[in-house]
Amino acid sequence: MNKTSRIDLTGKRFGKLIALRPASKAANGSIKWLCRCDCGKVKEIRGDRLRNGETKSCGCTQFKKYDLTGQKINHLLVLERIGSDKHGKALYKCQCDCGNVKTITAGDLKSGRVVSCGCYAKTLLDDLHNNNIIHGLSNKRIYAIWKSMIQRCENPNTESYNDYGGRGIIVCKEWHDVKKFANWAYANGYDENAEFGECTIDRIDVNGNYEPSNCRWADMKTQNQNKRNSKKR
Repeated sequence: MNKTSRIDLTGKRFGKLIALRPASKAANGSIKWLCRCDCGKVKEIRGDRLRNGETKSCGCTQFKKYDLTGQKINHLLVLERIGSDKHGKALYKCQCDCGNVKTITAGDLKSGRVVSCGCYAKTLLDDLHNNNIIHGLSNKRIYAIWKSMIQRCENPNTESYNDYGGRGIIVCKEWHDVKKFANWAYANGYDENAEFGECTIDRIDVNGNYEPSNCRWADMKTQNQNKRNSKKR
């Protein structure tokens, strides 16, 4: 037994940790000590890391540093962390301004991919309509295309959301105005009278956003060839 392994740490405090007893030997030969953290968790930690200050808690201090509980993010109040999903992503219970409660990942909250329970996208569409921003487009096919684009990128309750907004794909700020979207469409090959499936909005880079530099009008055959599962990785 070397000199460092004989140092008795029993009952000593290191940050939030109290050393209880020697537990096992680490790969480098140092002794691991069973320690109790102030949060109540018991964990084995190498003695050298306790003494040099490298480890000061069971890990809960780092967790609290990034905890979103209590924060108001866009239209969502983060109530509590409720665990992790199957991919290890932190899950939070959130209350929307409208009163609905929804479980959302930390990544979606921090990136802004999810800004509400889903009501924001509907409100956006309603506001555009009520403020007459649509200017006579509500009965045209271009409006339905625009509405579907907004919904699949911004409404988590939409069936196709996971393939769009759930992957971080957004609609550019300019195209939140349906009139500007329609002006771009008509100037770039959109045909209101085209047969079904002959004039669809297609993202050139399937991982890119809906914006003028990344979109075109194409038939369904071209669009299907441009899907993620049609490309070699």
